Amino acid sequence: MKKEHYITMNDDAVVYVMEGGIAGKPAIILVPGLTGTVESYISIVDHLESTGDFHVLAMDYRGHGQSEQIKKQGMRIARLSKDLQEVIDAFRLERVSLLGHSMGCGVIWSYIELFREEKIVSLIFVDQPPTLMKSNLVEHGYEDQWCVVQITEAPAIVERMRTPEHYIQILSEHFEHGFVTQEARDLGKLEKWMTNAKEMDPFVIARLMFDSLTRDWTDMIGTITKPTLVIGGEDSMVPWQSQVWISQQIPNAQLKIFTKEEAGTHCMFLEPNGQEIFNQIVTSFLSELSVGL
Repeated sequence: MKKEHYITMNDDAVVYVMEGGIAGKPAIILVPGLTGTVESYISIVDHLESTGDFHVLAMDYRGHGQSEQIKKQGMRIARLSKDLQEVIDAFRLERVSLLGHSMGCGVIWSYIELFREEKIVSLIFVDQPPTLMKSNLVEHGYEDQWCVVQITEAPAIVERMRTPEHYIQILSEHFEHGFVTQEARDLGKLEKWMTNAKEMDPFVIARLMFDSLTRDWTDMIGTITKPTLVIGGEDSMVPWQSQVWISQQIPNAQLKIFTKEEAGTHCMFLEPNGQEIFNQIVTSFLSELSVGL
């Protein structure tokens, strides 16, 4: 039986958290991508809950989903990582695994930078480059062609996105190639994601997108020491080579690149051909670490 919680942050914003599984079991928190909601990741939550082996939490960022929509402040990666820290504290978790998808990886990287790894058991990073923009900041052996946006293009994209008439258009263009397959589109997966996105404030989402675009995490990925699984896709809008690079920076990290035949898109967990593979890989990784805890 899932439970719903509304947790007040230290700046009075209210964050929605869905809780499933069994308290006291190994805990895992799902940290979503930009405009993603708990509903977007419910197939992962349901699968982990069905095993009976985990305590599962999934959060809606402020300004997303069932979290408070009115408050305009705090739409930055660092603030979201503070919200994650407060969720961890609210459930009194001393040992937790974190699964981040897309921008959610950046939130976790910020969390680690600010709060370190003491409470982290393991990490799962799903399809996020350590830097999104092609710029002279790219270093540490990271190749410029693995980025997805030109630094000169970002201000205009974000400025257009702030206006309601262009908001959905920009998101649609962003999700046009490599987000999900046509098969998943036909099943309404993208439509459901976009329906949730339409309920969000364009100005709020644009501010958060700009902050995400301008982060460069290449200098801190190699500081991670906890067991890590990195997941990417050959057919994703994110170059799969970026995920290989991340796995090479973290000692003993595991890597899974979904092939095109496995529906290796940005949201492979929404794919008919990818969902079962994704859940099996994640569950296997978490279960191996749970032995002896």
